Amino acid sequence: MKINKTTVAIMLLAIPASAWSASTTNSQKERDYIDTVLDDPLFSQSHMNLSFKNYWKYLKEEETEPKKVHNAWGQGVAVDYQSGYFADIIGFDATYYGAVKLGASDYFNSRGVLYN
Repeated sequence: MKINKTTVAIMLLAIPASAWSASTTNSQKERDYIDTVLDDPLFSQSHMNLSFKNYWKYLKEEETEPKKVHNAWGQGVAVDYQSGYFADIIGFDATYYGAVKLGASDYFNSRGVLYN
């Protein structure tokens, strides 16, 4: 039996196409399930807040040591997540606060502004 090259090429293209069409129906079902879950108030009524604070502290000692200037620079971040309620009873909250020292002079005493 003699097989034409065109026939083989068409067969090779048809096999993945049939598998792809079967997988698209499965992925559609998965997307419908995910949409159903995300429509739940636990997820649909949740929200997140992100805020930044930039802080610069400058201190020049005129009387004691006129050549020394103390300065520090820091960046703070706060992330607050609040979920909706599951069965109007249970909800979840998570909060993160952080600070990063962006710069400070060598002899800067933090005074509660920046922690090493």
